[in-house]
Amino acid sequence: MHFSTVLLGALIATATCESINTTQEYHIKTRLKPHQSGKKRFDKLYLYTWFGVSNTNVVVFESGKDEYCPRASLSSIANSTIADDNSQHLSVGTDYSYVMAMVEAADSDAAWQAVSLRDEMSGYITSSPNAIENGFFINSTGLQWTSTPGKAGTPEDSFGGWLVCDWWEIFPQLFFRNKAQNYRSIPKNCAEVYLMPKYI
Repeated sequence: MHFSTVLLGALIATATCESINTTQEYHIKTRLKPHQSGKKRFDKLYLYTWFGVSNTNVVVFESGKDEYCPRASLSSIANSTIADDNSQHLSVGTDYSYVMAMVEAADSDAAWQAVSLRDEMSGYITSSPNAIENGFFINSTGLQWTSTPGKAGTPEDSFGGWLVCDWWEIFPQLFFRNKAQNYRSIPKNCAEVYLMPKYI
């Protein structure tokens, strides 16, 4: 009896160790926030990179996952001891690698803003020199961003959540909400979503 208990324990421990994800890479998939009727088309979409119509690299979504679906990973900021101070990297094969960049609007009345990308290979920067590439972290509701690392969710933090919209691109595009303007209704062609990591 003792031998079978030990053997069973060893088998369970082995199975548990094998199921642990050690790569820390993930694909990003949308999950629709509750109480948004008629917005199902924005649910369960995979994040992709796209060279957009405005000649900038942007974040878009597609329903399927293929070899161009980027592998995402967080990278801590050098010399930072703040837990929520990471950059969000997106790698497509070995040829293309991007960093997500949040560009806060110069106009504080803007209710949302597009999320851009910086091409790590060429150094091509986003549409604004004011792009912020740090402040990313993951919690129980997925990928988050804070404009004030170390003070996420405080009144100083401008992040009000993620939006996916049918906008300029041929695919749904990623935006972030300005928390100070969250009282404004979102357009009918947008949905509020969580960005959930699907670990590889």
